Amino acid sequence: MKKFIGFSISEHFVRVAVITIKKDHISIAALKEFTGDFLKEGKERNSAFLKRCRNTLKKEQITGSAFITPPDTKVVVKEKTVPSIPKNEIFKLIEAEIKDYAIFNHENVSLGFTTLEKEKNKVKIMWAGIKETDLMNIIKSSRKCGFSTRGVIPANFAEAKFISTIYHLNEPFAIVSVDSSITTMSFVKDGKLYFSYVHDTGSDELLKEGDISTGSTWSGNIATTITYVARSRNFPIKNIFLISQNSGIEKLLAILSQRIAYPIIIPKIDAKDVSIQDEELYLRIQNEGGSEFIRAVGTTILSASKESDPLLCDISKHILVEKKSMKAKIALTLLLLIAVNAFGIYFYPYVNSVLNSLETNLQSIQVRIKKAEKAAENTAKLKSKLNETNSMLNQYLMVTNLVKKARIKSTVLRELKQKLPPGVLVNSLSITNNGAIVIKGSADEYYKIFDFERNLSSAKTITQAFITRIVNGESATFTIVAKIRGAQNEEK
Repeated sequence: MKKFIGFSISEHFVRVAVITIKKDHISIAALKEFTGDFLKEGKERNSAFLKRCRNTLKKEQITGSAFITPPDTKVVVKEKTVPSIPKNEIFKLIEAEIKDYAIFNHENVSLGFTTLEKEKNKVKIMWAGIKETDLMNIIKSSRKCGFSTRGVIPANFAEAKFISTIYHLNEPFAIVSVDSSITTMSFVKDGKLYFSYVHDTGSDELLKEGDISTGSTWSGNIATTITYVARSRNFPIKNIFLISQNSGIEKLLAILSQRIAYPIIIPKIDAKDVSIQDEELYLRIQNEGGSEFIRAVGTTILSASKESDPLLCDISKHILVEKKSMKAKIALTLLLLIAVNAFGIYFYPYVNSVLNSLETNLQSIQVRIKKAEKAAENTAKLKSKLNETNSMLNQYLMVTNLVKKARIKSTVLRELKQKLPPGVLVNSLSITNNGAIVIKGSADEYYKIFDFERNLSSAKTITQAFITRIVNGESATFTIVAKIRGAQNEEK
């Protein structure tokens, strides 16, 4: 029976799951956990940790190819509506936009997407992206552990797959997944991930002794997000599942329950359609629940899924195919160079004769050039006058650009004012030379920031509006990045 392997990388742990699937029954063959930095970069990569992972897994005969989920801090997941165009064109459309997002810092991005809904002239998709450098780091590190990478899946897709499969849920539900420095919220219905949102607070801050305010703010933010999605997205949530990558999940449950009226479930691996082969592992799961392994098991279930699975969002496939294509082009270029060199050697005697003839002609041409140099002196004077004219033209263009930028900023400000919901203020606005916009402001109600982002999606002069940060307090502060519609990707 074929075994499937899944890797889950969180901020401080690597977890590995091995399963077999027969019809609808899942059998867990092994679960392994390692503490350390799987993605440490640079020459001093954590080779001792990777070697320990490799030796342990090899001893357990856990080798082969695997699907991997990176930490939530490395991935962006966002919904988008695009025209009904071929898949490759959709990739180009997304790539043209997301490089300008602040989180990617203009670096190359590897991405994937799944289709949520199709209409006559448009398609609603959920796309996910990761920096190319982070993706290559994952692939290199997994290779050092003795694995080849079959695919890279965002963690919230893996969690959604586990809960949808094990709990047989068709009704909408939400997942609150907590890591050390981040909390990711996922909203799922009909076996598809429809909405994802990130809060920059994790278990490190939430579980500090004597710090009550952080937990209250965190649970309040989550409650507001759930209310917003339920109302504005017509998403009637029935249950909320709480997952933690670290210890202390019971304390997180207590904090969350203070503000959340929905049933909150801590999912467990031990379920009706799941069996655990190892007796020692079975007893451990019985005692502890094993929720920290849900990402790894969900990733493994996805590795056995068909490509049509709407939760199989592989963010490595597109860029790896491009790299193979580039390698093929380089190989073809080298072959052509070799062929040209061989051709040159074979026909050298004939070519040498032609070169001698050319040398004679060159001497004649040099005599003509000397005559032309005298005429060039007059041309130099004309060139000097032309440079003066160009200098005046450049000054005129500089003034024109300044006037144009002032007009653009005025237009942007006017449209921002039109799109502002009541209770939302813009405190600062900056526009770079390449048309990137950074909006900072505050709102008297947390959910109004989402309304502002949604309003900006219909703006005439502004596009690609995206919330990058929200801090909730007495008044919620936020940062939104966007671009001027039609702006060129010029150097700053």
